[in-house]
Amino acid sequence: MRLKISMVMLMTVLAISTPLTGCAGTSAQAETTQYANIDTELTQRDTDGSYDRSSSKIITLGSHISAEGAEVKDGTVTISDEGCYVINGKSSGTQIIVNAPEKKVQIVLEGVTIENESIAPVNITEADKVFITLAKGSSNILSTGSDTGEEDGVIFSRADLTINGEGALEIKTGYKHGIVSKDDLVIADGSISITAPDTGMEGKDCVKIGGGTIDITAGEDGIKSDSTEENRGYVYIKEGNINIVSGNDGIQCENVLLADGGSINIKTGEGSASENAKKNNAQAMPGMGFRGHNGTPPEGLDGSAVPKSFDGSASTVPPEGFGRGSMKNGRPDMPNGGLGRRPEGNMTPQTNEALSEITTENAGEAPSESTSEEQSDSKKALKSEKDIIIKGGTFTLDTEDDSVHSNGNISISGGNIEINSGDDAVHAEKNVEISSGNIAVKSSYEGIEGGSITVYDGSISVISSDDGINASSDTEAPESIAINIKGGNITVDAGGDGIDSNGSLNVEGGTVYVSGTEQSGNSAIDSEREAVVTGGTVIAAGSAGMAQGFAESSKQCSILHSFDSVINGGEEIALRDENGSIIAKFTPSKAYQSVVVTSPELKQGRTYTLSAGTQSAELTLDSVVTSNVAGRFGGGQGRNRMPRGEMPAENTAI
Repeated sequence: MRLKISMVMLMTVLAISTPLTGCAGTSAQAETTQYANIDTELTQRDTDGSYDRSSSKIITLGSHISAEGAEVKDGTVTISDEGCYVINGKSSGTQIIVNAPEKKVQIVLEGVTIENESIAPVNITEADKVFITLAKGSSNILSTGSDTGEEDGVIFSRADLTINGEGALEIKTGYKHGIVSKDDLVIADGSISITAPDTGMEGKDCVKIGGGTIDITAGEDGIKSDSTEENRGYVYIKEGNINIVSGNDGIQCENVLLADGGSINIKTGEGSASENAKKNNAQAMPGMGFRGHNGTPPEGLDGSAVPKSFDGSASTVPPEGFGRGSMKNGRPDMPNGGLGRRPEGNMTPQTNEALSEITTENAGEAPSESTSEEQSDSKKALKSEKDIIIKGGTFTLDTEDDSVHSNGNISISGGNIEINSGDDAVHAEKNVEISSGNIAVKSSYEGIEGGSITVYDGSISVISSDDGINASSDTEAPESIAINIKGGNITVDAGGDGIDSNGSLNVEGGTVYVSGTEQSGNSAIDSEREAVVTGGTVIAAGSAGMAQGFAESSKQCSILHSFDSVINGGEEIALRDENGSIIAKFTPSKAYQSVVVTSPELKQGRTYTLSAGTQSAELTLDSVVTSNVAGRFGGGQGRNRMPRGEMPAENTAI
């Protein structure tokens, strides 16, 4: 495989590793991998599906052929020399073998049907590069039945392989994979349909897609590149229409997954609405270790029927298994999942008794066999062991597991992404950076999660059953954990914390609207260290029990206000100046009682009216932070808010 320095990738590296021009403040610099040498080029010959039939060698299946560079023996067509070979006809038990060391070979499928039981219809044993061209207007079918042995793809290649042309190719197999290349796999054009019990298409060194239409139904992964060698094992999508229904991951690679364009539709497992996804969400009530969205939590965890050990009458110490010592982000610490996540795969919901046995000593252990199923396979849409970079394209993702998942970093600088996820919509073990694009998370457990999250621009909407945007890490340095909002338009509808940083929260610009939880164990904004605002507009509404506002070290004025009673969802929040002009407004989707508001138009010493539904309050900003919620603002060490682990008194569900 040739390695070239790609200007596309170099520009991507520079974009991630340095702050964007014109952005205020410093970027939370991502720790990117070294992938500048991966080759994203589609050559002129890759994309050129033309051929001169008059000078080509014609092979009609089922007939005797005598063409220089090709021979037929016992139903096997062997191509041993470079050149263009046009193949047509129908046959069973036929195999096309390419054994042309250091030669470039073009095979034109001009209406071919090969139906084999136990041998791969196309077997490329040795060549410099092979081009399979789908003749314009042609329909081609390649199929296998049972075990085809070592050549475990319908098209199997040990050399670089390109598929181009304007024809159609249908691949069906009952054994393992559709298309396999042990080197590069390039799809430049054509209409390709694959049905396979394992992987749809695999390029060990890389998969590059420059156009065409690809429809894959796979029992395991849709598209895969799994080389662990340096600068290999990557997937690059330039253009094309890609539709994948996969039992496991949609597109996965060991190195970088880069998308410049295209239309990508992926459904994994049984989708976000599957019973497994429901079990995942039932496993942790937002903020308390029980997944659930609009469901019925265990008694005492909705704030309406508080257990005695939670109400302060007997003890303010939560039962074993709850609190920061044994839980992270409302979920038990689990091995291999990272970020306080459950292990990879799906598990049965845990009972109240089972969770009560999780202590600070055994929190890192997986549940016993009596309370969990065996871990199942990964069912993510876009998955990379290193980085995922989305610069353009349209994505529609419906996943049983995470939708966009990287064990490194995620960078989104363009495109339109619509997500329904049975787990996290966007998850990076390290950093997430969003500088442009439209991201619409229609359903998820957590919306966007990473070690640090930086938003420069873009339109982001998130619906989540737990935290909407969450910065958390078990591996990154605590001081690097942060949510940095420098611009963009963000809307969050969360069942847990709306915006939750296990480090710091910094708002420098943009607009942020949060409809937070109705449960008192979470808040609309939540920061372990200081929550600082220096610019931008934020309206965050939620329950009053754990409400948190911005710190007094902020340079922009803010308000944290708790109303006398709960306001129904659908009732507008409005902040007006002394002249009655609206400075900011937002209509939360769920009931709320506390409101955080900040805007560049707020000035110290002036009086404003904050209204919500039929309630209103006249507030004079005597300091940077104005609050009627004593001791519940600022974040940071010893932050002034209700200590974690303590529950509000009875009848304070919100």
